[in-house]
Amino acid sequence: MSIEPINPIKLDSLIPGNVDHQASASFSSWIAAQMGDLDQQINKSEAALQDLALGKAENLHDVMLELEKSKTEFQLALQVRNKVLEGYQEIMRMQV
Repeated sequence: MSIEPINPIKLDSLIPGNVDHQASASFSSWIAAQMGDLDQQINKSEAALQDLALGKAENLHDVMLELEKSKTEFQLALQVRNKVLEGYQEIMRMQV
């Protein structure tokens, strides 16, 4: 298991008027990459669970760890989606 560092946010991109189109494109590619990683983790845990059901798994502890990692990553993705949706709805409620 490797732990990836969190890259710092560039403060220039948070100032209104300093919209970097490349940064928005990189955000969408980052989201796509994270969704791909989530999909791989879920597939990995499903394979571990199937191996357990077939009697191929050596250690129940490893299978449970994979399932919990998948659950945690999915819950994180769901919470990020909810926050993005709330932000979008808040922007849509703003009067111009």
